[in-house]
Amino acid sequence: LVEQRGINTRREAEERAAADGVRTEAEAARKVRLAHADAEAERETGAARAEAQAAWLRVHGEADPSTLHAMAATRLAENLPRIESITLSPDVLSGLLARLGRPQGGAGS
Repeated sequence: LVEQRGINTRREAEERAAADGVRTEAEAARKVRLAHADAEAERETGAARAEAQAAWLRVHGEADPSTLHAMAATRLAENLPRIESITLSPDVLSGLLARLGRPQGGAGS
């Protein structure tokens, strides 16, 4: 009877060890699958970003310089802080008005 209990205890320990081994292998395989999936997602994301960047460069390479300047000015204006008010001194204002009144390509510049 004592010998049978020892055999049973040993068998139970072996079965637990085997079950733990199966669980460990399954968990390792699961982690490997997740790592492969994460790597594939990163590759696809990188490829999509590269494709979008190439398209952006292609479109901007074909655009007229004045269009690019207008787009740059718009982007700059979108990202500048809001100006609530501006104060122009008389000397700045008179110089600005003088330039505005001058014909395009006129003398003095």
